[in-house]
Amino acid sequence: MDADKLVALKANVKRMEYISLADIKMFFSVSDSEAQELLDKIIQCGLAQPYAMDGVHFKVNR
Repeated sequence: MDADKLVALKANVKRMEYISLADIKMFFSVSDSEAQELLDKIIQCGLAQPYAMDGVHFKVNR
């Protein structure tokens, strides 16, 4: 995982209502496993809920 991508994601996720793996893959052009790792880091930092609202989208904490 690239630390620069994580920093960019942390900065941008605060502007979003919801985040999904598809969003991360689209923004950063990463593989499924790297997108999952980035999402896990966002959840560990407390920037998103640890469960999906509809099975796909995770609510961003404000």
